Amino acid sequence: VYLITLVENRRELTTDLVVFDVEGSGSLEKGPVVRIPLPTYIPPGLHGTFVEGLSFHQRIEDEITTKAHTVDISS
Repeated sequence: VYLITLVENRRELTTDLVVFDVEGSGSLEKGPVVRIPLPTYIPPGLHGTFVEGLSFHQRIEDEITTKAHTVDISS
């Protein structure tokens, strides 16, 4: 069983993909099995942001409504 996570370094603006073997007593404390530096920094929250009371469908409907009001149909 493995745990895969991203570890960011905010001072150097780098992100590593880190894999831990979590099977067996004390295995997590041994540290990562592998640490792979990613070619680009992935800031926190990029992969997902959770906002209470906001749904994906509502967001799309709001964007469609906003765009519909900004379209110039006179030409």
